[in-house]
Amino acid sequence: MPDGPYLWFFNNLSTLDRVIDDMLILRGAEADIITADGGMDLTAQSLACLDWVIASFHFSLGEWATVKDYTSAYIGVAKNPYVKVIGHCGTEAFRFDYEQGVKAFKEYGKIVEINAHSFKVRKGADKNCAEIARLCKKYEVPVVVSADAHFALEIGRVQPSLDMLDEIGFPEQLVLNIDKQRFLETVEKYCGIKAEI
Repeated sequence: MPDGPYLWFFNNLSTLDRVIDDMLILRGAEADIITADGGMDLTAQSLACLDWVIASFHFSLGEWATVKDYTSAYIGVAKNPYVKVIGHCGTEAFRFDYEQGVKAFKEYGKIVEINAHSFKVRKGADKNCAEIARLCKKYEVPVVVSADAHFALEIGRVQPSLDMLDEIGFPEQLVLNIDKQRFLETVEKYCGIKAEI
């Protein structure tokens, strides 16, 4: 993205301590999905330096792109061993075959982000996210709730996501950041980092 950090920034994250001021530091990035086979805007070398990679669409694959193309892209991303989380995938502009995609997320051990910010800024995302969450419930795909904070005061504001999950009866045990201990267990399982903070 314009003014985004260069590749060296991500490669250099390995120099950060794991805990700074009693906060766990996950070296990560939200990478853009840019091709119909799931290619992203970070190299495999850069992705390998990171603990927590979220893969998301921010830009169209092109006017020609179809549901089939976006489905193919999400399945390609699901197969990527460096990706931990599928980010805000309820965006109407990047609609994919939700059932096929969620099955791939399950098969390849991905986490789905339920992004509260999407409900405000992405038309149709509330209904799409609910449909995706129902499929995550059906196939027992874990989720994380996110504020996707674009400003410091938005950090932690995830209530719209929690309300939607509650409304559809989503199992609490599949919400991986419901509390500190569960998230630390998630970090250990998905990133191989044992953190005691």
